[in-house]
Amino acid sequence: MLNTSVHGLRSELAKAIYKTDKILQLPVGEGVRFKIPKTDHFYMTIRNGSHREYVKVVDVKGDVLSVERGEDGTTPGNFPKGSCLEVDWNPSQLCEFVRTCLNGDNQAKITPQTICFTCDTCVEVDEGGHIINVNGSEKC
Repeated sequence: MLNTSVHGLRSELAKAIYKTDKILQLPVGEGVRFKIPKTDHFYMTIRNGSHREYVKVVDVKGDVLSVERGEDGTTPGNFPKGSCLEVDWNPSQLCEFVRTCLNGDNQAKITPQTICFTCDTCVEVDEGGHIINVNGSEKC
């Protein structure tokens, strides 16, 4: 099940990853902040400069995140130690969240916010996950 409780959390890679790696090592002690129930998952963006990749986090053990690489058409790549990790909205997560709401799962809640995919493509959502505005964000 999609878990939005960790949305907005940030960290960095504690060691470099290569395009075939399926785990992300967090700095010591950071994993507890990303802990979710075993049956849940969330999406994360790895960034280094202008290079980014979306991943689906399927397990958290200690300071290690197990991931499915290359979500939303991004290509698994190499990222150096210190690359930014952020739990933010990507198209797959947004679509999954909307499907969950349409299926009547009233457990799916989100903090009201503006989610920007690019600086000219933003979606504003309320506390129920309802889209209340598209584009025109002042946050980019």
